[in-house]
Amino acid sequence: MYLRFALLFTICLPAYRQVSAENDAQPLRVYFIGNSVTDTIRYGAFAELAESRDQSIIWGRHMIPGAPLEWIYDHPDSGFAEQPFGHYPKALGEFTWDAISVQPFDRHLHGKNEKGEERGDVEMIRDLAERAAKKNPEVQIYIYARWPRITSSGKSLEFDKNDYDPANPGSGADLSKADSYADRFNAKYTGGWDATNETRDYFDQLLDEVRAVTPFLEKPPKLVPVGDVMLALHKMMQAGQVEGYTSIYQLYRDGIHLNEMGSYLVGCTFYAVMLNQSPVGLPTEPYGTLDPVIAEIVQKTVWKVVRPRPSVYDGLPNIPMKGQTRRR
Repeated sequence: MYLRFALLFTICLPAYRQVSAENDAQPLRVYFIGNSVTDTIRYGAFAELAESRDQSIIWGRHMIPGAPLEWIYDHPDSGFAEQPFGHYPKALGEFTWDAISVQPFDRHLHGKNEKGEERGDVEMIRDLAERAAKKNPEVQIYIYARWPRITSSGKSLEFDKNDYDPANPGSGADLSKADSYADRFNAKYTGGWDATNETRDYFDQLLDEVRAVTPFLEKPPKLVPVGDVMLALHKMMQAGQVEGYTSIYQLYRDGIHLNEMGSYLVGCTFYAVMLNQSPVGLPTEPYGTLDPVIAEIVQKTVWKVVRPRPSVYDGLPNIPMKGQTRRR
């Protein structure tokens, strides 16, 4: 009997050690580059989401309010940063990261500065990816595919903090005059200054071009499809499937920033993509006092969007399966 138990223990011990090692997850090291739209993630709250499932996150950031990647790149010592990592030159040059999140904003795929230097989003992301890859060739680059601004007749609305937040009584928000979110996000990228550089088509083209110029990466870049999640939720709201909501613009705090539920949506989307796990059942407390019913709808919508699009979100080449069309 003793020998039989000892033999069984010897056989099972390696498997036990393997499971224990898998459960003992290493911290995920993530560096964020962007403006206040990137801050919408709420880094500490995002880390708490992961910690609720025994995954720790170490994060750093380089954030300049209102800045596109070009501006951040050309102002390497300006803006907000976390110590000991600092701004992007030090963070990417001296530290090893598992993931880098980059947020395109108000620029085009390609473009030159006054000196004739390439400063389009493709080149900016390529350069940042190359810096990070020198410390870790397996670094995963994430392109933050955000949502469009609220516009009316194609023009951005003038706004002040909370102007368009329905939770703020008397704010004067008139969403009936806003352009359709679906029309805005589904518009084709034209290459002009017509706000089509904040559409799905822009981010899809950006992903394709960034993948083409980063052969040095062992993992192809991915999208974090926040704008797509918001479109899916918007359609549900319009169909009367989300009580109290008729438009995704109700998650906006002003003409571009999001409220607490909007930030939770962003956090859940980053969680689903970066950790490759369903966000259903994640806590809401890190993001404030949220309606649990709406939060659950957000969680399920995130997973519904992220899970079935492996060609875009899991790092595989953006090639259509048989019988499918390219994601455009």
